[in-house]
Amino acid sequence: MNNPYTGVVEAILRKSQLLLDAAGDKAPLLTEGLQEAVLIQLWRAYRGFLVEQACQLGLSDDPQCARDLFQLTSAQGSSSAELGELLGLQEDDSSWLSAMEAAWGSLWQFSNGSMPRAKRQDWQAQLIPLREMVGAQPVLTWEILHFWQRALTELIHRQRAQAQEW
Repeated sequence: MNNPYTGVVEAILRKSQLLLDAAGDKAPLLTEGLQEAVLIQLWRAYRGFLVEQACQLGLSDDPQCARDLFQLTSAQGSSSAELGELLGLQEDDSSWLSAMEAAWGSLWQFSNGSMPRAKRQDWQAQLIPLREMVGAQPVLTWEILHFWQRALTELIHRQRAQAQEW
């Protein structure tokens, strides 16, 4: 079965690599914008890979996170080692995926005193799956973005190879 999402995920991973390659001595605002763009592409690749996995497993839903995909497969009575790895990375607060998720979440945290806190939380909950984040917001650096890009690319390629062996 040819998965229609595989090419999309690869294109997104390539776009994140091209953005990383464009890094250099730029103005601070441009640097911050490029770093956020890389993070957005990495998050899109991760989400695309979850949809790719759902399609591979015959699911029609669009999982937002590994936990969602796990719940969908559990309802069908199936699971996989690859999915267990994704879930473990998401639930491990010290993993690169958790750090990337926290950085992604920090892009959507706004300081808006005019909006009541409860309403702001409802609004944010509609944008992304929230995870309780303690401490300072993650700081994006080129090094960490390169690391996340390599880790995500390796994870995706390794899991695809394992799935093809079966």
